[in-house]
Amino acid sequence: MEKIVLPGAAFRDTKLGELSVASCNLLAPFYHSLSHPNASARLEFAQEDRLTRFPLALEMAKKTNADILLLQEMEGGPLFEPTLVSLLKEPPSNDIAGYDAYLWTPLLPNKPDHPIGLCVAWRSHKHEMIAHEGYKRGMVCQFRERIPDKGEDPTSTVGTFALANVHLPARPNQILGRLIYMSKSVQTLTAMDVPTRESPLDGLLLVGGDWNCDHTSVAARLLTHGWVSPGNVRDRNYKANISKVLAARMGHGYRFKDIYSTPQLRQQYAPVTVSLRGRGPGCMDHLFYTQAPPRSQSDSSRTSIGATKVTLPGMENKSSTTSTKLVMSKRKVRREKAIRLRRISRGGNGNGGSGAFRPHVLVESVMATIAGLEDTERLELINDGLPNVEHGYPSDHIPIGALFVPSPEFDENWESVLTQDAEDRSIRLSTAEDSSEHLSFSSPGGVSTSVQRRREAGRQSMSVRRRHNLVLRTIAEWLEVSRKKSPIQDISLIRDQPLYKNPWTTDLVGLTKKSRAPDLVCIIGNVFVVVEISVVTATKVESVIQQKFEKYKDLPALLKSSPMIEEKGLIIADDPLIIVMDEETNELPAATVHAVDTLASYLYPGDAVSARIEGTRCCHVLQNLF
Repeated sequence: MEKIVLPGAAFRDTKLGELSVASCNLLAPFYHSLSHPNASARLEFAQEDRLTRFPLALEMAKKTNADILLLQEMEGGPLFEPTLVSLLKEPPSNDIAGYDAYLWTPLLPNKPDHPIGLCVAWRSHKHEMIAHEGYKRGMVCQFRERIPDKGEDPTSTVGTFALANVHLPARPNQILGRLIYMSKSVQTLTAMDVPTRESPLDGLLLVGGDWNCDHTSVAARLLTHGWVSPGNVRDRNYKANISKVLAARMGHGYRFKDIYSTPQLRQQYAPVTVSLRGRGPGCMDHLFYTQAPPRSQSDSSRTSIGATKVTLPGMENKSSTTSTKLVMSKRKVRREKAIRLRRISRGGNGNGGSGAFRPHVLVESVMATIAGLEDTERLELINDGLPNVEHGYPSDHIPIGALFVPSPEFDENWESVLTQDAEDRSIRLSTAEDSSEHLSFSSPGGVSTSVQRRREAGRQSMSVRRRHNLVLRTIAEWLEVSRKKSPIQDISLIRDQPLYKNPWTTDLVGLTKKSRAPDLVCIIGNVFVVVEISVVTATKVESVIQQKFEKYKDLPALLKSSPMIEEKGLIIADDPLIIVMDEETNELPAATVHAVDTLASYLYPGDAVSARIEGTRCCHVLQNLF
């Protein structure tokens, strides 16, 4: 279980590969003055509030000792920038340093005189900002670690990550507005997702801030599920209608996770993060994170479930007002939606996106807003309404945060990660197969025997396909991980793409569109090789190998005639590499061992010892998949 940082305590100092983040709404003096009963005295009240309460609120956030602060309702701009700089730089205590770097963006860019905005603060000796984008009610910053002058190995790899700081609309009925701004944040984060995973922090994406909704809201589900259903959605007794087009635009391929991941953790230590006088307490400040596998260049679309229409042949180029469209039947649309939902539940986005992923970081500790449910005195004090400067609550919000550390599985011993994934998937597969076998003996609702046979065949086909994809992911991850140690750093992998769409072979004649879609096309250094993967029973191994060789026997000659391949000086492998897995035993066919050893030799040209070690490691993982 995560360690608990009690209220008033601070995160420990982090090392390279670690990150602590805290978020807090500071209650801007301009907003605080609106609660003053005398309208004529509000300006004077705000001026006094800037000198007394607001510095204490910022000090409360700085005392968390987080590497990066996500601050909302921070007054900035030309008028308040000097004060902002001095307040951030001032150390909150003797053992906690201040923040010498920051970025402020207005909350409402369309109102140039509006002084309230969002701020991200950090220490320049630990991180550098390499990209940022501000927009209405949100900002996204991309950071890179800095290698310290001493205390760390100078050869260490620095990580690159991105954070979104948002302050969503406050009115409970503004469900659609919160969804739109949250979707904008995810899309901006997606553009800043780095394509490599060499450091534990590479590809880490975070969304934090004041969401003005709880962790079960529609906006939170958009992060955790990757999609939002079209139609009427409900949130806190309010509802909004979301069109199919808008729902499709909001979809993404990530699966974010709440730092307070378990109900017990949230109920005991973070049941409240804000308490507004006259409105009562609530949980509106959140920090969600994700870390998906690196996206390929071709994976640019992250769409969600939407309606599907099929255009009749010959009508493609005609306008939508004059063309006749054949719309899928309701039954087929429901079936397609169910299939995509099953893909999402298994970690995909239904459209080839990255989906869920075992992250390279884990949450070591989280910041508590109360010291457990037994801390009734503190909880009652918060529930009475904030701010309460006298009792140490200078803002109406309480800081939240988390400390991320490298997962023990992120190391050179990557077999344990893949093997554990394989074991988890095997358990799920076997459970599903056992249940399907049990169902096949029943006869529900007068279903005929032929229908039951077709359903059973469909379940078996789905099981084989899942095992096939598991082998494919294992090979691809092995190549990506081995690249870090290999002298060959230039590796390109293209999965499940027809050769006529491959950028290296688009000009070739003689590529059948349907039958020429290799499972994996690898360009390792200057070697172009095609990899085919099959999962069959022992009796079909040899026939499948022969079938695959016949399918691609003319491919080397075709590839050698490609002008682009010739221009790049690529070497074409003489034969495709066939990886065949026997789903009944742990024995690897000779063709599979040969294919793995050949890939390893491309990774380590001229180094037979290293190639043999890497090939053996990969074969060991493959043997433990099923």
